[in-house]
Amino acid sequence: VTLSVPENKSYTYSIFDIKGEKINQGVTSSSNTKLSLAHLEKGVYFLQIFEDNHFVKTIKVLKK
Repeated sequence: VTLSVPENKSYTYSIFDIKGEKINQGVTSSSNTKLSLAHLEKGVYFLQIFEDNHFVKTIKVLKK
């Protein structure tokens, strides 16, 4: 999955499974960040993005 965000800003992201358990998290300031999902089993996940601790967006991700 590639996370595309505006440049010159720092974003925090978290990945949750369908049960709401946090699987992974990180910080990026790059305009295009590749997130590896290779370690995850097939299923539905949610990617939440925050800027300065303010919620920005949730993206539903389907791993096949």
